[in-house]
Amino acid sequence: MASVEKTSPKFLQRITDRIVQLNLYKDKESFSFFQQISATRIFVVLFTLSILILLISTGINSQTYVVTISSPSLTNFEELSMKYPSTFSCPCSQISIPYKKFLTFNPEYHQICSSEFISDKWILSLFNMAMTDNYPLDFRLIALSQFQFLALFCRSTKTTISNAIEQFLSSEMISSHTLFRNTFNIQMATLVEQLQSITIINYNRTNRLLSLSMTQNHIFSSLRTNFYVQNTPGTIKFITYSGFYAYSIDQYNISSIPIDVEDACSCSDTFDCKFPSGIFNWSKAGSIIPDKTFWPYPSALFLINGMQTGCIPQTSLLSSTLECFFNNTCLNLLLSSINNLIDINPLNITKDLSNYNPNTLISDIVINLMIESLHNITDFQDYFEACAPKTCTYSYSQRFGIIYMITTVIGLCGGLNVVLRILSPFLILFIMRKKDSLKMIDEINEIKLEVNQNKVSMKDRINKHYMKVRETLTTLNLFKKTLVDVLHGIYSTRVYIIFLCINNPTHLQFEELHEKYSSTLSCPCEHLSIIYSSIMNIQPRYHQICQSTFIQQDGWLVYWPFESINSSDLNAPSFFGSDFRITGQSFFDQLNTFCDLATEMVITSTEVFNRTNFVNAQPLTQDDFNAQTLALFTQFKQQTTESFSSLFNLVYNTIRLNQYLVAGATNAVPRSQKINGTWNIRYQSKIYTNNNETCSCGISSQCIKSQGFYCSAPSCHLGTALPNYTIPGLNVGCFPIDSILLSTLECFFNESCIQMLIDLRLYDFDKYFSPINITNKTALDRLLKSQFLPNTTLEIIISKLFIEDWTETVDYASHYLQCQPKFCKYTIIEKRQPIFIITNIIGLLGGLTVILRIIVPYLVKIIRRIYHYCHDCQQNEINKKSTHKSTSDYQLLASRVYLILLIFAIVIITLSIGLSQQTQSFTIQSPTVDQFEYLYSQYSTTLTCPCTQIAIPFKKFLDLSPMMHQICSSQFVLSNWSTILYNMGSTWSVPDWFLLGTQFRLLSSLCNLAKNVIDQSKSNFLSNKLISVETISLNLFYSQLNSMINLLITQTPMNFRDTFTFIINAHQSNQLQDQFMSSWKMTYSTLEESYVFRTVPVTYNNNTCICAAGMSTCSRTLNFLRPSTNTTITFPGFNAGCSAVFGLRVSTFECLYDQTSLNLSANIQHISNTTTIGSLIDNLFIETWSNISNYSSYFHECAPATCQYSYVKQNDFIYILTTLLGLYGGLTIALRLIVWHGIGIVLQLVRWNSWYNFWCNYSEKRIQQTVDIIINSGLAAAGYEYINLDDCWQVGRDVNGTILADPIVFPSGIRALVDYVHSRKLKFGLYSDAGYKTCAGRPGSLGYETKDANTYASWGIDFLKYDNCNTDGTKPEVRYPVMRDALNATGRPIFYSLCEWGVDTPALWAADVGNSWRTTDDISDNWESMTHTIDINNQFADKAGPGGWNDPDMLRIGNGGMTNTEYISYFSLWAISKAPLLIGGDVTNMSQATLNIYLNREVIAVNQDSLGIQGKKIVVSSSQLSSAVFMTECAPLRTNNKRQKWIYDVNDGQIKSVMNGQCLTIDKGDSNELTNIITTSCQIQQNIEIWAGPLSDGSQAVLLFNRNSTDSEIITVKWTDLD
Repeated sequence: MASVEKTSPKFLQRITDRIVQLNLYKDKESFSFFQQISATRIFVVLFTLSILILLISTGINSQTYVVTISSPSLTNFEELSMKYPSTFSCPCSQISIPYKKFLTFNPEYHQICSSEFISDKWILSLFNMAMTDNYPLDFRLIALSQFQFLALFCRSTKTTISNAIEQFLSSEMISSHTLFRNTFNIQMATLVEQLQSITIINYNRTNRLLSLSMTQNHIFSSLRTNFYVQNTPGTIKFITYSGFYAYSIDQYNISSIPIDVEDACSCSDTFDCKFPSGIFNWSKAGSIIPDKTFWPYPSALFLINGMQTGCIPQTSLLSSTLECFFNNTCLNLLLSSINNLIDINPLNITKDLSNYNPNTLISDIVINLMIESLHNITDFQDYFEACAPKTCTYSYSQRFGIIYMITTVIGLCGGLNVVLRILSPFLILFIMRKKDSLKMIDEINEIKLEVNQNKVSMKDRINKHYMKVRETLTTLNLFKKTLVDVLHGIYSTRVYIIFLCINNPTHLQFEELHEKYSSTLSCPCEHLSIIYSSIMNIQPRYHQICQSTFIQQDGWLVYWPFESINSSDLNAPSFFGSDFRITGQSFFDQLNTFCDLATEMVITSTEVFNRTNFVNAQPLTQDDFNAQTLALFTQFKQQTTESFSSLFNLVYNTIRLNQYLVAGATNAVPRSQKINGTWNIRYQSKIYTNNNETCSCGISSQCIKSQGFYCSAPSCHLGTALPNYTIPGLNVGCFPIDSILLSTLECFFNESCIQMLIDLRLYDFDKYFSPINITNKTALDRLLKSQFLPNTTLEIIISKLFIEDWTETVDYASHYLQCQPKFCKYTIIEKRQPIFIITNIIGLLGGLTVILRIIVPYLVKIIRRIYHYCHDCQQNEINKKSTHKSTSDYQLLASRVYLILLIFAIVIITLSIGLSQQTQSFTIQSPTVDQFEYLYSQYSTTLTCPCTQIAIPFKKFLDLSPMMHQICSSQFVLSNWSTILYNMGSTWSVPDWFLLGTQFRLLSSLCNLAKNVIDQSKSNFLSNKLISVETISLNLFYSQLNSMINLLITQTPMNFRDTFTFIINAHQSNQLQDQFMSSWKMTYSTLEESYVFRTVPVTYNNNTCICAAGMSTCSRTLNFLRPSTNTTITFPGFNAGCSAVFGLRVSTFECLYDQTSLNLSANIQHISNTTTIGSLIDNLFIETWSNISNYSSYFHECAPATCQYSYVKQNDFIYILTTLLGLYGGLTIALRLIVWHGIGIVLQLVRWNSWYNFWCNYSEKRIQQTVDIIINSGLAAAGYEYINLDDCWQVGRDVNGTILADPIVFPSGIRALVDYVHSRKLKFGLYSDAGYKTCAGRPGSLGYETKDANTYASWGIDFLKYDNCNTDGTKPEVRYPVMRDALNATGRPIFYSLCEWGVDTPALWAADVGNSWRTTDDISDNWESMTHTIDINNQFADKAGPGGWNDPDMLRIGNGGMTNTEYISYFSLWAISKAPLLIGGDVTNMSQATLNIYLNREVIAVNQDSLGIQGKKIVVSSSQLSSAVFMTECAPLRTNNKRQKWIYDVNDGQIKSVMNGQCLTIDKGDSNELTNIITTSCQIQQNIEIWAGPLSDGSQAVLLFNRNSTDSEIITVKWTDLD
């Protein structure tokens, strides 16, 4: 250090002297010395200022670099996506990816759905042919149906979820570019949430509408729990009674007298009536007392906890809980009370993590589709592999890039030098003319005086210019035209300059940028997912009837009920069943229910819509946002109304066409007849007369008659009677729902009509009922805007959900605010500016002048052939700068250094420029389809062609045509065909004609319904819009289109099938009674039973199939009577079943092949006679789909105005040449100055070298230097091919658990370092640990084996050293195989080196685990440690071989701990032991002696011999020590608390320490056991060893090893020793 301090002042003085004495114009003889010095200083000042300005200018200007990566791995993708999120892009090679490739579901349902309680065995055990003998409150009556329903809910929910998942997974994710993991996860979570929400809402909508349809139509349940009929045999008076249930009672104090029906819940009002069910000791049907409340007296033997009975099984089950079936006591009591029940285990009350408890209502479980969890798993790696990007590109901008700044400045140095060299002398002459009046005494005083005067004048000038610049900057106003206030303009300018970087851009800035730079603008959203409700809102406006007083309880509904004047008058007449005063209340109640249903449907649909997430990686422009939201609104409105309409028609047509009985007998009327002495009951379709035309409900659903007021006379109450006063628009139909749907509201738009209703309230009954005062009943407003006319049928209004119109609002500001990009990036492509042209000319000028100065003389020499020009041209440029010492050593050294540096710089610059790339961009106006396709095929990654029409309806370029089964277009589905069949029937003789006619009518309805479903689905699909901001390529267009079409084809029949199956099975489980008595037969009872009709299950197939027990495939052949011969006939294929629809489903069309069967002449072909009609129904009668799509039409609609694309190309020769010319001049100038003046300075500096030992203090550069030295020193050629990086390279893990290298130590990353090593033809090794942390406390691989192995493989490593610190306590033989398997799974060959320090003797077990294993602890750089280590390693010589090697640790040769002779022994022992030769020293500071050891090729050849048998110790010592070396843990035998090595000498019987010359004395007891150990001084015998091992050529390698500290005598090897 002292010598450095002494030379420092001289060094600085020399630099100062050089600068002061610098004279660049000494060859300008016309100038005085003072002028030369002044010109030089002006030149230096101007040159320095120019360089500073250039440095600042080039530093501020950002440079954009585009990088392309081929076949990126997932690790690379994720690293780069985090590093360059705004510019990173990886086009997928597989654009359409099925969700099933990376998304899985494993739904878990409520445990009831996997229990025996829904098994057929349990349900059948609940069945009893006499079950309807039980009291309506008895569990045994309704239990069968409730558990059928429970099983149905489980089946249907599982099917619904399974189909929804299948549909979803079979659809495809269309992504032209690979999504980032965060975006991918958000999209998947959003899609799964939408899937679950939509599925739940659709299922519950069906369930709700189904229940409502039965309630509104007052459908009979054969269980007689909601309605029952009474008729005295032989009379024509049939009375239908409603079931009444007490709201609540005290179970412990029940009165013997039931409560009045007026205080009970009536099934005629709602099917939601319920009552706790139990086991009653009543076993006769007569327990039903007509028109009385079902009353639990005497009380039940016991109640079934949680279970309810009620009007129908469906509603009573939903109001129940399963608590009894969780309770073993309750369940055992139930099992003991019902005969033939199977033994069954209760539900598991201790089940963990259930969303439900035993007291949860079944309705709440069903509402959630019985789901516990969907258990969806997304695998981003699978998605990435399916996407399979072949290339990835990213760009980044960089300011103050040192290389760029230096090359730019160097490029301009030459030109500046030429310009300023010429300009400076003129400036001096100009200054001198101004200073002619001054006299100079001598040269030195003149210089001083001139300098002082210049300082003063320069100071004034600088100060003047400073004040001017300051004033300009402080008053700068960029907003003179937009802001009147000057001060505001100045402040706005300052704010504008501060925010010029466009951080946190406003939406106005974004819109402006998008308009200018749409093709390159990137503004990543801070929040990718935005909920719909926060950016758009849609609200319906309903028909005014739904807000009117006509459906309010305190409004028009006060019209009912009627209060009797004399309730005891038994002769008082009653209203006719079709009288408005009877049916009117139900009409308005149902109208109110439909309004509520419509509101509920819209609300639930809107909730799903509002919860949907709007996912965008970039903010949309306002136009794009408006287009997308408009498309979403349109789609939502269509789907909401049309899906309801389809479901509504399906539910209600199934009710109608199955001819279920209605409590008011509006569709079928009972008829009785005595046959063979027994009264029988049958129902026949009701006939309506309207305008002198008759209509049978068995033939048409459009049968109506006007509704009105009937007189009280008996003649007015006949079935064919018409009202005395009719109500305009109101009708009575076959079903109560028909009375609503086929009516209009025209009367309620008319004040006089409303007044007529009020006036006729007591028409012909004023003597029997009390009047009421009805006032202020305002008619509906005809002037209110409406899409419906007053005479529009309610069927149309209800199908539109009463919606008049929709109010749609969007909030673009909210969209942008929530997206909130933190920054925007864009690329500007602009023409060359004048300043750019000038700087480039200056840059080239220097190079041109220098090149021309070299070339021109040679050209002149050739032309003029004058010899002296050749001499001038050959003079060295640097020699021109010498002070007349052209042949001196100083000049010669400077010239050589200059030439070397110049050539080196030119080569580097040429390679750098030649390997770099340029991006060129082009724009095409109004591209054609062919142009676009060509550009896409060539430049798909950079091509952008924005559509002028972003949202394009599918119908613009697509047409779909489903082909239906021909039965749906045949005469067999015409109404006259079913009418002919129906009219051939007779109630008592041939009723099957009624059933066959109904089945064909049902077939016709289902065909029409299928057509409507298909048309609606098709219409919805074609009305949807393809949203494409960018023009889609031909392949992507068809791929995306086919994916959508396949989804449509799959979903359309599947959704219909699930819904239809659920509806008809629900009808069966509710035990609905149809007029054909398909499932239940109604029979007369006795007087004791008050002649209440009994119901008995119908059996099929020789009494083996019972519909009531849930068997839906029961069937019998239809029997008919041929009119001409009065004989019974059958038609093959047509069957009766559990209902009209079930009979149709189990039928076939085989009869329709035979024209003689029904004497038909139908031209039916291609109808399979084995295909069941049910399978056709399930497929919507669709045979095939065809579609025609037109890409040209799509392109025409998209209509891109421009296409922009860019491509990257290698720099061409012209570019390389011009750049070299630009840099050459600067290089020559700079190198001449640096070398010439630098040599003079450096020659006097003290030289020094630094020695370092890496440990954790390495760097990327140091590793690269080591690589170079290993190659240059000959080590690589000798076979040292692995460059292994030990501990401390890792610093942590990212959010995904990926190991991260120290970015400071390895700025280019491990992958780059590996590539560098590989490029030098060497291999790269890395370090990790089988613990939570490495030995240096860095992240270990325990628990991350697979992820780390994949990461290492993706980096391309060839060697893994796996350490053993900070473990979880498990044995190494458990932990190490995990990493082995992970490495093998990567498919990359990686040398696996186990470093567990010999703790668990790995030589005995590691051969199947790794390629090498440490047999010892860490080695130290000393003789004792080295010999101790090799002795331990020798014990396991027989365990090593090719593929698995003993590893006694690395070579520490040359580190200073041993002599050179000892190091030679060290290297030789490792070589003969076939140990891995790993250099553990600093190769950058290696002595020649050490290098000679490492480069001993003969010794290396022994180590690398292909036979691979480890050499071992064969002879030990000349004193014939016969004992093996042993280790001990005994304290007396330890030295410095270290384990010592001892040998046993057979000559003197002593145990001797090799380390310190100590001997042991051993006392033995009677049992020959060691009793005492004493160490004493003794003389160690001479310790000579012979090591040997076979080689592949049959020879032996022999090592003679003297372990003593003194020279040995001659060592003799016997051939016998080598055998």
